[in-house]
Amino acid sequence: MRLNSIYLNFAGNTEEVFLFYKSIFKREFDSLVRFKDMPMPGVTLSEADRLFAALSAGGVVEMAMADMPWGDYFGSFKDKFGIGWMISLPNKK
Repeated sequence: MRLNSIYLNFAGNTEEVFLFYKSIFKREFDSLVRFKDMPMPGVTLSEADRLFAALSAGGVVEMAMADMPWGDYFGSFKDKFGIGWMISLPNKK
């Protein structure tokens, strides 16, 4: 069995949770990428706002684009098709 593109979010204990799941599935992970390691190269702050507005139109905004405590400019929503999106830019300024 192969699981593709699993995205899980936890409140500060993601690595602990992943290690638990790894022991259950008895498999190595292909990759483990943290938000801080996933910049959006070439995307400007105005482009992030444009993408957020366009993709979330007709959907449900879960968290509007804003400066976050961890230093990123971040927002999340489900688009009109029910697909979850997260847009995150490091260091808005």
